[in-house]
Amino acid sequence: MWRIHRKKNNVCITILTCVCLGNLLLYIAFTNLRAEYIKIKHHSDGRIQTKLNVKETEDGEEHERYIVNEPFKCNQRNVELIIVVCSSLDHFKQRKAIRETWGKSAKNESFKLVFLVGTWLQSRFSKINNIFSKEISTYRDIVHGDFIDSYQNLTLKSIYMLHWVKTYCSHANFLLKTDDDMYINIPNLFRALRKQILTKFLMGNLITGAKPVQDKSSKWYTPKNTFPEVYYPPYLSGTSYVISNTVLSELYNATKSSKYFWLEDVFITGVCAKVAGIFQIHRNDMTFNTPEPFGCSLKSLISGHKIKWQTMYSVHQEVIYDNSSVCNKSK
Repeated sequence: MWRIHRKKNNVCITILTCVCLGNLLLYIAFTNLRAEYIKIKHHSDGRIQTKLNVKETEDGEEHERYIVNEPFKCNQRNVELIIVVCSSLDHFKQRKAIRETWGKSAKNESFKLVFLVGTWLQSRFSKINNIFSKEISTYRDIVHGDFIDSYQNLTLKSIYMLHWVKTYCSHANFLLKTDDDMYINIPNLFRALRKQILTKFLMGNLITGAKPVQDKSSKWYTPKNTFPEVYYPPYLSGTSYVISNTVLSELYNATKSSKYFWLEDVFITGVCAKVAGIFQIHRNDMTFNTPEPFGCSLKSLISGHKIKWQTMYSVHQEVIYDNSSVCNKSK
């Protein structure tokens, strides 16, 4: 009888051990699977990074990493303009609208376009993963950076942009940074760039005399310890600005030596441009406003802001319309 009980006890112990080992293995596998998304580093300056945001090289320098890359996008040597559109993972319709309107010109060898996105926590990303994967393989125009995509990380996103262009498209004469709610009048942009006499510059809508917002309820609230000066340095609106390739490396290097600041346009085109000694060119026609009537106004502009994807198609038709009767009727 004692032997029977002992045998049963041994079986129970064996089963319990197997269950514990199984749970341990599942926990390790699950932890490793989620590591890329849940190991988040919070910086005192407001940045939120995953631990995989950077990789260490032998010389100890940090370099940005990409989950999805398009390293051969600028293979042709005669690329005049590379446009990087900062987008969000789930903005499928916005990207589609751009591809089918003003982004169509990217089929020209002298003009290339990529969409730059960050990543989300796995719980959110899994819901759109299949659609996003299909988009990547279909269009081959998405660069997926290894950083958490958030409003506080827009500066980090732009640093990725500078790194990507410096690494994979440095021979392009110009880089235009813009967002996926912008309409870009490509012919007007090319005309402006070809008339440009200076070779080292940033170009966009220049903002001067702006102060850090001290209202804690504001989206742009900036504590004094993050930016102690009374005024921001002159900077270009982040909705769209051009960087000449002759200052690209200098601007990128300045992001590494300057104190990080979460407002992307202030940091990149203001703080870092000042550190690097880069000249800023103001353009009234690179507006951060919403032009009205949309397409008709954009005939004479380079950029227009807050253009919904549903409106992008009609705006484009008005911009390229040969007969001015459509615009005349809207006056």
